[in-house]
Amino acid sequence: MSTADEQTIRWSVHPAREQPARAVAALVVVLVACTFVWLTVGGPQKLILASIAAGVAAAILLASLSKFFLRSHFEMDSESITARYPFSSRSFKWQDLRRFVADRHGGYLSTRRRPSRWDAFSGMQVLFDQDRDRIEGRIRELVEREDSA
Repeated sequence: MSTADEQTIRWSVHPAREQPARAVAALVVVLVACTFVWLTVGGPQKLILASIAAGVAAAILLASLSKFFLRSHFEMDSESITARYPFSSRSFKWQDLRRFVADRHGGYLSTRRRPSRWDAFSGMQVLFDQDRDRIEGRIRELVEREDSA
């Protein structure tokens, strides 16, 4: 690992820990939604059915928010980038990536040059840690290197 091209960068991100107020707000929304499901399905009159429905709703909502509530791990080198999320993982070679779009929470790497409704299926979400500038700069450098090749 003597040159910058051979450098491997690894980082982990746990958004709920970094943003506790948003974590509490998200949990309140989940609780309100589950209470609504519980009351709608039958509430106290159908306690078992309502509790099962509310539990399923909670599981679905928390699973959909897993990248926020649980830690995600990332690794990139000069050949590829890998993301290990709580319930899945994605890996791409830089040569297959065409576009990087950053926002305040992280960024999105896509295999498509132009935005498309299919982006969710053709790329990966990247979350940044406190070293955002270095990571984002390296991603842009590697995407542009492959795009110009």
